[in-house]
Amino acid sequence: MSVPGREMGRWRGPFCDCPGGEYGPVVVCPRRDEPDVDCVPTPTRRQGLAQVSDPDSEQPFVRYRDRLWSRPPVDLVRRLDEAVADVSGRRLAVSPLVDATVLAAATDRPGIRLVAKDETGQPTGSHKIRHLFGLALHLLVEVPDAHRRLAIASCGNAALAAATVARAAGWRLEVFVPPDAHPAVLAELDALAAEIVTCPRGAPGEGDPCYHRFREAVDAGALPFATQGPDNALTIDGGRTLGWELAEQTVAGACVPQDVFVQVGGGALAASLAAGWREAGPAPARFHAVQTSGVAPLARAARVVAERAARHGVGPAMAWAVRHRGEVMWPWESVAPSCATGILDDETYDWAAVVDAVLSSGGSFGEAGEAALRRANGLVVDELGIVADETGTAGVAGFIGRLPQLTDGSTAAVLLTGARRG
Repeated sequence: MSVPGREMGRWRGPFCDCPGGEYGPVVVCPRRDEPDVDCVPTPTRRQGLAQVSDPDSEQPFVRYRDRLWSRPPVDLVRRLDEAVADVSGRRLAVSPLVDATVLAAATDRPGIRLVAKDETGQPTGSHKIRHLFGLALHLLVEVPDAHRRLAIASCGNAALAAATVARAAGWRLEVFVPPDAHPAVLAELDALAAEIVTCPRGAPGEGDPCYHRFREAVDAGALPFATQGPDNALTIDGGRTLGWELAEQTVAGACVPQDVFVQVGGGALAASLAAGWREAGPAPARFHAVQTSGVAPLARAARVVAERAARHGVGPAMAWAVRHRGEVMWPWESVAPSCATGILDDETYDWAAVVDAVLSSGGSFGEAGEAALRRANGLVVDELGIVADETGTAGVAGFIGRLPQLTDGSTAAVLLTGARRG
């Protein structure tokens, strides 16, 4: 089989003069190890996105096969999907778009229409499976019979998705987790034969020890099977299916949003969603990134970039930022506990793509406190009957916090990204 990167020409960073990433199963900026350079290479030649590959398929990677960077054979997608179903009991599917206007009405803004994309029914209960399924397709297309040694750092949903896909494909996976990882998650990882490494936290400001151990494993030869774009740009590919689905569904339902709210931890979800919407969305939308008020490295970085953008424009500001990472993005000094544990990342690894998407669209960077996160979760569970966790409903908290700035008669969209466990 041919190499996906070679089919589509050079890869390069969107904001810098990066000479192009390495072809092969891992696409990274060749300047990745320089301390102040941070970009995610993407194909420079864009394929047409007007058509849906298979409009009768509810399997996202079949439905949008020709839009994927890997362009995998349909039978390969179906074989991997069947193997994932054998492991998890579920297949990947186009997730439902739910009318969630009742949430706006419950907060005294009945004039705002809200739609919610419910990812809690996916294998392992979250959107993370899209990133890892898409990444696995690249590996299977590229070197289908190669032995794999994979690594990921995660406290929950990303690790479960990676372990499920790795088990389905017969690959070895090392998972770096914090000491307070949920017992149910650890039990599932163990059942999936993942090799679990617990990483105690060091001094404040040193960053995530799980991520540091993950990087050490990659340096020692492991393949980054993770959801950080700078470590493996191919992880963004599968995440784009969310943006394509949201565009297609909102057009069909005559509910195209002017505002999209998305929770941000490491940032790959927001980066992928925004990329997919830009490629297939029927109209521009404002993107709003939501973090916890106790851990908000993205909002801090955005303030630095926005100040520069006010003088020079967003494009030049981003070009400067990806070459001066140390002045824009650094580990949060003191990670505060939160009910939204899945977005407590010390750093927003895909910060550049998210900052660009938000600033370019005229969106905002929201910070939700614990009361707001719990209230949003309660509304989703009680009013919609969707048993998501506080991480998965954090975008709703951002939506509620932004309601005073939204216009009556407008439409907004949120993502419900993770099912409650235990």
